[in-house]
Amino acid sequence: MADDTNNALIGKDVKKITKTDAQWRAELTPEEYAVARQKGTERPFTGRYWDTTEHGIYRCIGCGTALFASDTKFDAGCGWPSYFEALDPANVREALREAALDEAEGADLLMVKPASFYLDVLAALRAATPLPLAAYQVSGEYLMIKAAAATGWLDERRVAMESLLSIRRAGADLILTYFAKDAARWLREEATAGS
Repeated sequence: MADDTNNALIGKDVKKITKTDAQWRAELTPEEYAVARQKGTERPFTGRYWDTTEHGIYRCIGCGTALFASDTKFDAGCGWPSYFEALDPANVREALREAALDEAEGADLLMVKPASFYLDVLAALRAATPLPLAAYQVSGEYLMIKAAAATGWLDERRVAMESLLSIRRAGADLILTYFAKDAARWLREEATAGS
């Protein structure tokens, strides 16, 4: 059964999936149900796909939406499948559609990563959903600033803080960053200097 009412992200071609709890339990294994419907997670190094090398497309178990291609999978050493790219990262409409499906399935928040390179997606999501938005400034973004600062090409503090401000300005409610401790210290220093 499909219902597209009361969801700001869902467009005419995306339908909200409405099933009873009994229907979900009948369709999913107990572990799938716990992960997909109860916000659980598989134990690391135990899931069916964490180390598979089968060729194909990984799909959402709830709605069937294609999410990742097997040729973008890599071993992150964490025990869960990891992918370096969504199926069509250049398509903002696809990102909004995927977010709509996540919201329709009960997501508590949405996350965008890498943050700095997807500010347009972050801003589009902010305009489309009331859900909290998290942005993950991945290690590559952090290392680019650190490396440029180490050569003297830029002021690490100013550029790091500007990068975080741009993520916040684009709509993030929460920022995950390797600069967290430094940023907290810099903000304390600014507050102390201003008082």
